Amino acid sequence: MKREEVRKTFNDLMLGDYDFDEIYKFAKQLMDNGPTTEEVKGFIDSTADRAVELNPKLPKDKKIIDISSSGGDDIKTINVGSIVSLVLAAGGIVVGKNAARAVTGYSGSSDVFDRIGIPVNYADENVEKTERLLEKTGFASYYYPTFDLEKYGANSGRFLRELRDKGMSFVTPWHVAAWLYNPLKLNYRIYGMFTDKYFETAAEVLKDQGVERGWIIYGVNGLDEVSNVGGTKVLEFTKSGNKALILYPEDFGVRRAAVDEIKVSSAEESFKIADNIINGKEDSAYSDLILINSSAGLYLTGLTNNLKDGVRIADELLKSGKVKAKVEEIKSEIRR
Repeated sequence: MKREEVRKTFNDLMLGDYDFDEIYKFAKQLMDNGPTTEEVKGFIDSTADRAVELNPKLPKDKKIIDISSSGGDDIKTINVGSIVSLVLAAGGIVVGKNAARAVTGYSGSSDVFDRIGIPVNYADENVEKTERLLEKTGFASYYYPTFDLEKYGANSGRFLRELRDKGMSFVTPWHVAAWLYNPLKLNYRIYGMFTDKYFETAAEVLKDQGVERGWIIYGVNGLDEVSNVGGTKVLEFTKSGNKALILYPEDFGVRRAAVDEIKVSSAEESFKIADNIINGKEDSAYSDLILINSSAGLYLTGLTNNLKDGVRIADELLKSGKVKAKVEEIKSEIRR
């Protein structure tokens, strides 16, 4: 289908009367036949049509990033993106973090932020206050559909819940692309995926949104993050082209861990480990996982040209208390 056809069809399905069968038929058709890059762009166009943009007043030369993923990875570990986003914010990068509750894992980024006192979409989903938080602290986490749920429509959430309840689960356009969209204009992006099948499509969609440089990543041992238990496939993209990489823990100067060393068995365990890392008190395969993903963000945004040096910088930000201080700064601004 053409990009504009997909855009119009999704807008009609998301904003019209809810019809599970119609949404299922269209979503299944797209996935069975591709989807093509143009079709995913149409899906993102529809998302952008219905979402509310964030327009904080930031310096033109500011580095702005999101670290998020499609979800659906095989290894149930700590929530990586939430902690990494705080490390990068402590390093001076503006972070607009797409955040959601856990679906397939024990803790989503929204769950982690709530636990440490940074509620997602605080102040009743107030867009202006989210923009102010970005301006004042260089960080905000949000679930963009709820900025204006009437405008965005509730049909997608209702469809995905019913699909799960009916036991009819399949990889939908939302699984592939929902978090490719961000209401904040970014110039950098790290996006983890549960497969490398859609790498080129994801890169083209992000470039279409104005992202200047990014990594699409897939940890081949079952992670949608940079992996410390094995190799990570990376598609690095810029405006001038794409470059495929395979990175290993050794490239970051960290020990290759066993899968069991990064697994968690409950939400409570995940929260405890996250808290230890944020407070600079964790020295394990879990903290290594945060360090290598933070290094990726520091490298991508040009704060270092060496992945091993990126690990060192991230470790210093955590151990020196700068990440914890950033958390307290964000919490203080939220309370104002």
